[in-house]
Amino acid sequence: EVGASEDGVGQQSEIAHIPHCPADLPLTEADYDLMRRALVRQRNVALVEQGYAHGLDVARWCVRVARKRGLNEHTACLAGFLHDVYYYATGLRPLHAQNTAEQVRVLLKEHGELTQAEQDAICHTIFCHHDADKARDALSELLRDAHILSEYTGGARTVRQRELKRLT
Repeated sequence: EVGASEDGVGQQSEIAHIPHCPADLPLTEADYDLMRRALVRQRNVALVEQGYAHGLDVARWCVRVARKRGLNEHTACLAGFLHDVYYYATGLRPLHAQNTAEQVRVLLKEHGELTQAEQDAICHTIFCHHDADKARDALSELLRDAHILSEYTGGARTVRQRELKRLT
């Protein structure tokens, strides 16, 4: 179980609450399992739960924006769901976009349900989701916008100054 820890006598003391694959997203159980596989070694229950919540929220925004822009909702949803998985799997923030892209590349290859072009697009999008200079293709722009919308509509309702123009 993701987030389970042993208390010294073999008993599980904490288990992350991982919701079932939501019906409102174009994800299969196998797609959803990618996140579980990425987080399998993470023992920080709060970080695991935060990772799922953040991934699902960004994924929902990705689907909405993809629908509005006529883009592939499934590919957009996966990019949003997995875009920060390295951080949530390790707790390490430096170079998390680049490390996430590499981790996701391995997961998607093992997943085997996407074309190479779809895998490459998702990994490129994740790689540059914090870099405006590299995010020039439609899927990368979509993820950046969805991420900003997620931050804005979350509890803090704040957006970085440099992202305010994108939000408006």
